[in-house]
Amino acid sequence: MRNKIEDVASQQVSTVKTGNGDYSLDVRIFNLICLVIAFTGVSSGVLNIIVSNPAIEMAYSVVAIVVGLLCWYLSVKHDLSRLLRTPLVLFFLVVLGSAWLTNQGYDGSTPYFLFLLCNATIIIAPAAQRWTIFVIVLLSIVVLYIVTSLNPSLVKDYISPFTRYLDIALSFFSCLLITTLLTWLVVREYEKEKQKNEQLIQQSTQDKARLEQLLSELTVLKGILPVCSFCKKIRDEDDTWQSMEHYISSRSQAQFSHGFCPDCAKEHYQL
Repeated sequence: MRNKIEDVASQQVSTVKTGNGDYSLDVRIFNLICLVIAFTGVSSGVLNIIVSNPAIEMAYSVVAIVVGLLCWYLSVKHDLSRLLRTPLVLFFLVVLGSAWLTNQGYDGSTPYFLFLLCNATIIIAPAAQRWTIFVIVLLSIVVLYIVTSLNPSLVKDYISPFTRYLDIALSFFSCLLITTLLTWLVVREYEKEKQKNEQLIQQSTQDKARLEQLLSELTVLKGILPVCSFCKKIRDEDDTWQSMEHYISSRSQAQFSHGFCPDCAKEHYQL
């Protein structure tokens, strides 16, 4: 009986350990966002090639690819996601701030990528710092807008109006696609986590029922047992007298093997 209870308890512990997979929900989402950042770098790099943007624009794309893949590697291999979240957001805030100045400011494509950064900030920033970091990102965008509006000479224009319109159009649809992809990934991970939690609850309910059943069987042998002084039979709850062997074996996993002790051997067999 005790072994059965221990087996059920060990199954519950095993279920809790493996119920959420190798990584928690927030870590899995962070890893996916790192890959989305790398994908964004690739897509923006392709856009820069199509619209013939200067080399500095391609450098931004390369930085996004390298940093995204590096953060993914450090998170997966060294479990550093919680240390990387805030620095990752602030780093890309600086990068996009620089791109704002080299990409015709609010008249260029950078505002679309800043929109992506705002979404990513809400998703991956630590809970205790989420709104603080979001406000920092939002204020930085406002400051960039005000400063470049007051001093347009800080902003570098596109090579040609056609290049600007092409870059804006492609960036808009690219950011729309990436935002949709990001939302789908988050919803997918949430649904997977919800399904695992439901399975965990169902398994815990079943284990609880098994434990209660085993414990109820175990408590039958508690308390004072009415035993016959002569034949040693035990009276059960129905006032029926049963042999000790039958009473105990019917209420537990104990098995009986008969023999005789040294005293009885001397008395009955003269051994």
